[in-house]
Amino acid sequence: MATALNTPDPSWNAFRVTTFAGQHDSHIDTGEDYRTITLASVFTGKPLAKSKMAGDAILASSYNDHDARSHEAQRQRGSFVALVGDIDKGDLSLPTIREAVEIFSDGAAWLIYSSAHSRDGDQRWRLIFPLHAACAYDQWVDGQDALFTFMESRGIPMDHALSRAGQPIYLPNVPLAYKDGTPLRDEAGEPIYYQSVHSGLDAPGLDLSRGIVAGGIAAIRQKRAADDREREALKAEAARRFASKPRQDGAGIIETFNASTSVETMLTLCDYQQSPRNGDDWRSPQQTGDTYATRVIEGKWISLSASDAASGLGSKCKSGCFGDAYDLYVHYKHGGDHKEAYRTLGREQRGTNVVQGNFRGEDQDPGYWAVPEWADTGHGEPDYEAAIGGDAVAPAKIVSATPFTWRSTADIPKRRWLYGKHLLRGFVSVDVAAGGVGKSSLKIGEALAMATGRDLYDKGLHEGALSVWLWNLEDPVEEIERRLHATAQRFKIDPREVGDRLYVDSGRDQPLVIATEGPDGAVIARPVVDALIAEMLERKIDVLVVDPFISSHAVSENDNNAIDIVAREWNIIAERTGAAINLVHHVRKQNGGEATADSARGASSLIGKARSVLVYNRMTDEEAARLNVPASDRFFHFRVDNDKANLAPAERGDWYRMNNVDLANGDSVGVACAWSPPDAFDGVTTAHLIQMQRSISEGKWRKDQQAKAWAGHALAPILGLNFDEKRDKARAKQIIENWVREGVLEVVIDHDEKRNEREFIIVGRWVTE
Repeated sequence: MATALNTPDPSWNAFRVTTFAGQHDSHIDTGEDYRTITLASVFTGKPLAKSKMAGDAILASSYNDHDARSHEAQRQRGSFVALVGDIDKGDLSLPTIREAVEIFSDGAAWLIYSSAHSRDGDQRWRLIFPLHAACAYDQWVDGQDALFTFMESRGIPMDHALSRAGQPIYLPNVPLAYKDGTPLRDEAGEPIYYQSVHSGLDAPGLDLSRGIVAGGIAAIRQKRAADDREREALKAEAARRFASKPRQDGAGIIETFNASTSVETMLTLCDYQQSPRNGDDWRSPQQTGDTYATRVIEGKWISLSASDAASGLGSKCKSGCFGDAYDLYVHYKHGGDHKEAYRTLGREQRGTNVVQGNFRGEDQDPGYWAVPEWADTGHGEPDYEAAIGGDAVAPAKIVSATPFTWRSTADIPKRRWLYGKHLLRGFVSVDVAAGGVGKSSLKIGEALAMATGRDLYDKGLHEGALSVWLWNLEDPVEEIERRLHATAQRFKIDPREVGDRLYVDSGRDQPLVIATEGPDGAVIARPVVDALIAEMLERKIDVLVVDPFISSHAVSENDNNAIDIVAREWNIIAERTGAAINLVHHVRKQNGGEATADSARGASSLIGKARSVLVYNRMTDEEAARLNVPASDRFFHFRVDNDKANLAPAERGDWYRMNNVDLANGDSVGVACAWSPPDAFDGVTTAHLIQMQRSISEGKWRKDQQAKAWAGHALAPILGLNFDEKRDKARAKQIIENWVREGVLEVVIDHDEKRNEREFIIVGRWVTE
């Protein structure tokens, strides 16, 4: 669930943005600075009555020098204070837009208003999200892309041109009429279709480091890094092909074409779209997605698009395809016909004297089309050139060190713990246990504790009642239902206390598999993940419990790389939704040993990606004896310890007991309840201590529990203990050790009957009535 920040931070009200009067208002020639206005004035302003192109506009940046409308100037010197959006398609209603905006904003400020030509049957919208703090272009453009991705995941088309650094955002404006003459204002001059709504000026600015937008930015950067790795693989394959490919006849004509025609020119002529983040990245007209899969490197191009590779464009390889300007010319201008393309070039270069190349078949390239060894000099998706006076884009740095900025610790957001020190918003936690210990029953009890806001296990509910999604991928829904009813019955929970905050699903009815095994390793099931994120955001889920983890994927559980990909995706889901995700996992066979975090089944990368790991262990014989639990009863008890606590001190181990609850249908169901070990001193009085001191003073008693004259034998008749029972013997040992610590008994060194030095128990400080 995305929640609002706790305290308003209206400092964005004073943030100023550059403004100008319409598309053609340029100060490049005059050298004058542009005016600025406050973001607050944009929120409260009334729509103007100008023609669409003459309407006032702003930039998302406060940089207002004479070149402020240059994309390059803003990329280099801009200070961006808002995310912005433009919705010109879909004829979507204001409630639809508002619902998505409120989820994305995570409680931060927002403004929605209809654009100049919006009208019935063609509603169009603009969005503004003031930022918590100004940022540079690289951070801002990723925030823009995160906004676009989120909105489009909800079926709202976005104009990606607004990720250009100097792109105008037109302010509220309603002309007198649409271009076909349709009135947009009534006879009194009032707008007919204009609509506007905002969050209020006291809402905080959007923080790019938290919530949905932060998760989106992380996913974008992760995808960018993965694409770069793919390009490295493609570069190596292209180099191998170049080394083994002979130069063919007629190569001169193609070399002449490539020398005189840049790849960028051909991409433009072939209807590619240039990335607003980097001029070297382009989107093919054959692509079905929104990524910029083609990159220009040293006069050549490479594409990671499966659509491009399948179409026969350029040279195909495992990761995609690659080529030069001539390959684009052949594919887009001659339908892939190398012979026709070659002949056409020959006629253009040599008049009517057509050079006949060495064709050996219709599908053979007659010229030089292998790729030399390339260096991948870009990083991510770089930018558009300025529409007004921009210069060439310098290659982006592959690695950049970020200077640390000191701020008051009071301004650093607190960690958002939800339940104890185990469940934390935006993070994955793991519970590790053997089968049948009680973990699923405890998860149901905790789910009801969080949904009701009642701290049933005294762990700490830091935000009160929460929305919980319990997804058991093993048990049928009827079994989950039995456990829920038994737990509610045990803790006297009225269903009205839960309300609509509990969601329950069974993997038998609705499987959840977020990754599968592909020929090259783990593959994320993107439609499943996107649908899961959308559902969690729509339902405002605070905590998702997935039990067990192994059923949430279909990759080899022993493959560290594959499990790392799956675990990383769960972390991304947590970040994107702002929820705490709790993965329940099995241990491998312990052969009687105690389970730890390292006992988790399969690859260790899951534990490495978790920020908190709880480990469940059934009570041992030794623990039962020490804790005064009958041996026959120990199987009902289990202990939970935090074996990995990266973000908080480890919590103490907690004991639980499975108690049977009888349901009206005749079933008996185990319910996990908090349990405290009995106190060894229950029923022990001062009179018992005085009697023990007398017995000790009248004999010679050993400290060693194995000795025939162990001091415990003096205590047994006093308390009625039976040392045939391990728990009674353990209790006696614990009582004697405590009395020694208190000084009423003492340990001394003396000689036994064989003159060997031994430890003996004597009376220390005498106690009286």
